[in-house]
Amino acid sequence: MNHFVLRLIRQCHISRETLLADRVPAVGMPARTRALSKCEVVKLRQLNPERGQSLVELAIFMPIFIIIIAGIVEMGYYLNRYLNLLDATREAARFGADLDPVGTAVAAGNPSYNPSFNHNSPFYVVGSTVDCLTTKEFYTAVACYAEDILPEEFDPANDYDDIVISAFTIKNGIVCYRWPDVMDSVIDQGWSYMGNQTSLFDTARVNGIMTAESASIDQGLLIVETFYQHHQALGLPFFTVFVPRDLGIYLYTAMPNPTAGSRDCP
Repeated sequence: MNHFVLRLIRQCHISRETLLADRVPAVGMPARTRALSKCEVVKLRQLNPERGQSLVELAIFMPIFIIIIAGIVEMGYYLNRYLNLLDATREAARFGADLDPVGTAVAAGNPSYNPSFNHNSPFYVVGSTVDCLTTKEFYTAVACYAEDILPEEFDPANDYDDIVISAFTIKNGIVCYRWPDVMDSVIDQGWSYMGNQTSLFDTARVNGIMTAESASIDQGLLIVETFYQHHQALGLPFFTVFVPRDLGIYLYTAMPNPTAGSRDCP
């Protein structure tokens, strides 16, 4: 018998046998209940001042707990998507590193480049559909490879999702050709899969990141850029007030491309 029960017996003059008889039914007999006297009710409240405290603490902490759990879930979705995009971008760049982004360097009939699929080309044909199963054209093959790895689907209609591909011929640390831009007579656009983006790597930026060690080296460079609009999985109001419901993810990978590096500059 705990100290709480003992104090109740002393202050309300309840016999130990009466209390036990009311709380513990005899063997073979139904449990009995009785109305507490005024003394017992008052003493119960006095002797148990922490009554209901746990519920109050739970009510205060529960909203904070829900926010923390929801934040962990939301961040988990974002990081998972980010890592998937990162893997797809890297693998697509590795895939294209051994292929030819230049071909005959002539837009018409070039097996490596068909401008009708390039949304950033003035020769783009509206409604052109890429067959990822059969394409042998360099830029569509690299884009299809990246898209095929991703568990998520790109949405061309959201004005953000895109895959942009650029190849560079570099002589003495300076870009002399940018593919496929030079074949379309455009500047610093890059090849666009969905028509929502242009390359964030202009020629001046590429020249700027060439290191002193590579200044005298002739080389080719392939850059694959991935743009993806992440939509919050839960979209709870207390998150969207501070963080936009749609978050843009941008990733890129640069890989050497010997074929582009083998081209002669004017």
